[in-house]
Amino acid sequence: MTASAERKIRAAIVGCGRISAYHVAAVQALPHAELVAACDLREGAAAELAAQHGIERVFSDMETMMGDVQPDVIHLTTPPQSHVALARVAAEHGAHMYIEKPFATSVDDAEAIVAAARAANVEVCAGHSRVFDPTFREALRQVEGGDIGRVVSVRAEQGFTYDDAARGAAIPWDYRYDWGIFENLMPHPLSAVCHFLAHPGHPQVTALNLGSVREAAVDELRVFIPATNAIGEISLTLTSPEVNRLEIVGTGGRILVDFDRMTTLASPDTGLPSVVTRFGGNFAAALKLTRSSGRVAAALATGRIKRYMGIRALIAAFYDALREGMPAPVLPEHAILNVRLMQEIREACRDVEKKRMTPSRTAAAAATPPRIVVTGASGRLGGRMVERLSQSGFPARAATRMLSRAKDLPNVEWLECDLTCDVDLDALLAGVQTVFHCAALVGPPGSLDDYNEVNVTASLRLAQRAAAAGVENLVYISSLAVYGIPPRGGEVVDERADYDARAGDRGVYTQSKLAAEEALRDYARDHALPRIVLLRPGDIYGPGLPLPVGLLPLPSTRRRPLITGSRHVPVALTYVDNLVDAMLAAAESDVPTGSVYNIVDSADDDQAELSRHLRELSGDRIRPVVVPYPIVWSMMLAFDLLSRVRSRKPGTARFRLRRTLAPLRFPSTAARTELGWQPRVSLREGLSRALSDQTPRAEEADVPPAPAAVDDEAIEVRAS
Repeated sequence: MTASAERKIRAAIVGCGRISAYHVAAVQALPHAELVAACDLREGAAAELAAQHGIERVFSDMETMMGDVQPDVIHLTTPPQSHVALARVAAEHGAHMYIEKPFATSVDDAEAIVAAARAANVEVCAGHSRVFDPTFREALRQVEGGDIGRVVSVRAEQGFTYDDAARGAAIPWDYRYDWGIFENLMPHPLSAVCHFLAHPGHPQVTALNLGSVREAAVDELRVFIPATNAIGEISLTLTSPEVNRLEIVGTGGRILVDFDRMTTLASPDTGLPSVVTRFGGNFAAALKLTRSSGRVAAALATGRIKRYMGIRALIAAFYDALREGMPAPVLPEHAILNVRLMQEIREACRDVEKKRMTPSRTAAAAATPPRIVVTGASGRLGGRMVERLSQSGFPARAATRMLSRAKDLPNVEWLECDLTCDVDLDALLAGVQTVFHCAALVGPPGSLDDYNEVNVTASLRLAQRAAAAGVENLVYISSLAVYGIPPRGGEVVDERADYDARAGDRGVYTQSKLAAEEALRDYARDHALPRIVLLRPGDIYGPGLPLPVGLLPLPSTRRRPLITGSRHVPVALTYVDNLVDAMLAAAESDVPTGSVYNIVDSADDDQAELSRHLRELSGDRIRPVVVPYPIVWSMMLAFDLLSRVRSRKPGTARFRLRRTLAPLRFPSTAARTELGWQPRVSLREGLSRALSDQTPRAEEADVPPAPAAVDDEAIEVRAS
């Protein structure tokens, strides 16, 4: 089938996740194409994409869409496990296919897709967009021009940055199974390297597991690919800062392609004496990089460079091929080769990949039926609670969204659980006496609806199902964020202080935590079971958690973290084990349901003392730098003015700054007197323990997040 050049090519998007927007932009930029439909199992996601980009038809079933709108081209941007079935539907309706990488999860699936396309006489194009990136095309032009002679080796480096969305309301597909991250990343370097290899053979693989990214089967990969003309090498790392580079080595020089910086640096053999090359090479490289940076800056400023330029270029080439009756720009055999190499790499790692727990193993882990449940148990606070219970010999049932995030601990039974599902909740709560509810949506992007679904609705539902199951105690982890700024002159804040009347101006997290408290306290007033105790910790820190450096950290380095405001502004800190002690004390107490307690180690700690301890304990390696309040206030003013220009609404950045740096002190007297709680770990000792565990983690940002947030795993919100 050849698309007619006399009419526009009708296209449809199947799979409306985040990458789909770039496909939409690429198609809508083509004068000879039009988007006629968006389809996703989550019809709301399809409707949102369609509304944003002016797409008329929305579907939740691809078969129905194909019959109704009869598109010429389908863009499959769904998880790879779905590609075979959806490709067959497209082929049955005579539609060409652009299939986003990874093309398939196995060679059998890849061949089945290609067979279906050939039987229907339609084209199929794999989304190997890196080889259409402008920087790669520039390098290819130089190679084909003979600038570096004959290519003898190609080396690609692919790095990784932990995605905040992995802890959001819905986990992205590539985090959902052991080889998902690998399958999402590896097609890029493989396609770039194999572009220069003739008849690639079986890869030689070395793998290493450091446990940095729990969801990944392995953390480090080195792959050598023999070929008849050159050697290919790929380095895939999940443990170091993100890098995306390609080095092409020839008999007459080399070319370095940096995809992140959008630069191509050629170093051909000039024939000059080695002493000249050795000392003059840096100057020549600096000049080339300066010129390249200027061109990139100009292109960005004028809009000639946009995100995912490779996707845009490949889609344009595919549509041109369809109009001209030519083969797809990425041939089916190249797609199958990519999948074949990925499959062989996976098979070579079987003895190294992380060993996972199965439901049967987790059920056998507890010698006696557990009477304690911990939600968010693979998060930072919930994880520490589970460890403490395990060490103490108390059988516990631990709820997690993914078993890949679980730790194999004695006396712990792990359940993969969706806290919005009654069936999962009933299984979780069966035979249980006490629930420690640590799960919450905290930092990742999300709408107010997302946060309310996770933090409010699910928490209330947990209390309701706990009552039905006869659970006696529910300890809920709230936040100091629910408090507003006291009346003028007030600094000491106890549990009688008012909620923040301007919570809506501070973000969806604060709104949802405040609403969750109100919902649970209302429920407690009307129901005897479970007895609900709410704890409001400060900035939680400790081993495995971000290091606290001050109230409002700014983007900076770990060694010289920038913080805002006076050194004497109080900081509300809670060491993780001190909070666990408070949670256990609350469960064992006889305080009435609906009781609320602030849990802060000391009301006297301030940014100066925190900074002093960090400098001393780190041997002056960590030296927080205070940025004066007026400077940051001016920055917030600029944000507020920009907000007014863009949305015609007053901004709230200055208010958020004022609330964050308000001189509030939380003596936590009620917890000490009514729960008998005392913080066992001092600030100095807690910082010492945290510093001793400062092994960099792939999922942590360079700067700790703002305080007053329970940084635990979010529960999952599944589409029905």
